[in-house]
Amino acid sequence: MAVVFLMSHVFFGMAVVEGNSMNPSFVDGELTVYMRIPGEIRRGDVVLVGISDDRTLIKRVIALPGEELYIGDDGVYIDGIRLEETHAAGITEPEAGQENPCVLGEGEYFVMGDNREDSLDSRHYGSIRREQIKGKVITLTKQKGL
Repeated sequence: MAVVFLMSHVFFGMAVVEGNSMNPSFVDGELTVYMRIPGEIRRGDVVLVGISDDRTLIKRVIALPGEELYIGDDGVYIDGIRLEETHAAGITEPEAGQENPCVLGEGEYFVMGDNREDSLDSRHYGSIRREQIKGKVITLTKQKGL
């Protein structure tokens, strides 16, 4: 019983995807399993992020601490090199008034939804701190409505 409690309440959790910001990778209503203690965060990881208005979002890590990020008409650039993204859909545009390019500070990450035209992400909220990452998605199921 203690092992089940630790696994489900300390190490792992489940979350349901809400909205279309991660299409086509994740769809509205999909159940995800995530690690609550995510370990090292890498570019391309899908994470659960707590934002200032007490919401939890599912987003993909695009840029890491210390990197220079530039969002151009033809894509995202990290330290001057165009990021190859096979999962992203739609036009990637910076938010009005966003510093572009920007250099991420220590412990800062830039996250975006895969459906760039329908995602509120770091382009809107700004970079996120490591402490805001609640977990890293490790799997998903194709069950809906759970």
